[in-house]
Amino acid sequence: MDNKQWFYDLLTPGRNLDIMHINIAFYYLRKQIRYDESISISATTTDSFFGQRINSLYKKYVNSGKNAAAIPDNNAISEYIDGLHLHCNVRWNTVDFILMPVLIEDLTHWVLCIFNIHKRCLEVYNSIVGTNASLRKVSKAMRPYAVLLPILLARIEFFASRMDIFPNAHEFANKKETDPLEVFMVLDLPEQTDSDCGIFIIKFAEYFLRGEIKKLPNPMPVDVFRNKICVELYVYAKKKQVEGYLSESEFPGRYERSKVVDNKIAIDI
Repeated sequence: MDNKQWFYDLLTPGRNLDIMHINIAFYYLRKQIRYDESISISATTTDSFFGQRINSLYKKYVNSGKNAAAIPDNNAISEYIDGLHLHCNVRWNTVDFILMPVLIEDLTHWVLCIFNIHKRCLEVYNSIVGTNASLRKVSKAMRPYAVLLPILLARIEFFASRMDIFPNAHEFANKKETDPLEVFMVLDLPEQTDSDCGIFIIKFAEYFLRGEIKKLPNPMPVDVFRNKICVELYVYAKKKQVEGYLSESEFPGRYERSKVVDNKIAIDI
């Protein structure tokens, strides 16, 4: 609340958002999911550290010769799946979508990756169409998610335990539980013209949760959205700081190129 520079960076078009901006915004999204009755989509979010941890785990997996047994049962990603690590987090077996902010380090660029549990795929919302080279970098960044999530979910028989998922459905037919997830790039999204990718993924996530992704204004009014996010976060924090605003306990545990279908394009992993 006392860091004016933090709010200045959040407010000013063209300024990059850091991991703290992203993590606080996605925490606020989890709060909305829990308490805003106008949101009917069943979902939760991760944070920037989720990406760091899954990349670290993927390196161990690759260095072991892609031996799934080399992935320890006690790992941070499994704890996220169990609803730990984050305020307002929930177990993944209680929701249909996982919204994940992903930093493409080779591009210094944020994208939103949504794990669509029922369709057994990752849907990538990217505010830069880019070149084939940049698409390859996005594809590379998605590989740890596509490969490791099914392996970790299979260990707890995640899909088999979901009574709302049918093993003979198209997305699951002829697939092993540990097969990599399919990855799709979502098309026809508003595109950034400056260094505003952080704002874009926050708004992609917000509109998705309200079932209004096709209603995103194009071009996106970045200055208006930045102002709105600043006001919402400031007011929320002020309620907690000044008025003693409290909610129920939120802390569940430890911290630590292809054919276009349904407005999406598959990418190779």
